[in-house]
Amino acid sequence: MKIWRLEYDLDIVQGFVLKDQGLRETIMARNNFRGHSIQNWEYVEVKRSGRKAICDIYAFSVQHPIVSVKSSEFFKLYFPEEIQLLDVFNGKEKFYILNVINLIDCLDMDKSKIEYFSSGRIMEVVSYSFKPDLIKESYLFKVPQYPSKIFATDRMKKLVESTDLIGYKFVEVWNSERDTNRVDML
Repeated sequence: MKIWRLEYDLDIVQGFVLKDQGLRETIMARNNFRGHSIQNWEYVEVKRSGRKAICDIYAFSVQHPIVSVKSSEFFKLYFPEEIQLLDVFNGKEKFYILNVINLIDCLDMDKSKIEYFSSGRIMEVVSYSFKPDLIKESYLFKVPQYPSKIFATDRMKKLVESTDLIGYKFVEVWNSERDTNRVDML
C-alpha cells in the first residue's frame, strides 16, 4: 500500500484568490478545514489568478483546493462520506472548496519522523508511517495530529488516473511494501 499527498500540478493549474481578500482571515479562522464538516457555509466569490490551463483542481491553498463541477461529481459518486464540497463562485461558474472530513488517527507516531515546535505542536512531519489497517478502505483522509495535509490512498490515485480529470498530482509519502518504517519525503 502507498499513501500519497494530494496536490495540484502547479505547472499546469491556475490558481484562485478571494475576490475580497479581506475575507481570507475570516474564512480561514472560522472554517479551519481541519477534517471536520463546516456548518453554515456561505458561498464566497473567487477570481482566477494566472493564465494557465483550465483544470479540474485549482490552487487556493494546500489544505483546501478548489475543484470543478466535474471533480465534485466524481467525489460524490465514489466517496461522498469522506468529503464536503463548499460553494464558491467565479462570475457565472460554480466551483467548490474541497473539504476532506475523513479524519483518521492512522499516523504511526513512533515510526514517523516528526519535528515539533517548543510548545509540543507538530511543526512538520519529515517522514511518514501509517497504520494500514485503519485506511485500507479509504480514498482521501486527514490525520488529527497534522490535519493541514490531504492524503490519498492507492484507490484514490488509481481512480483519478482512470478518468480525464486534469491537474491532480500525487506525491508519494509512504510505501508499506518498500519500508515498513518510513519513506522520507522529497
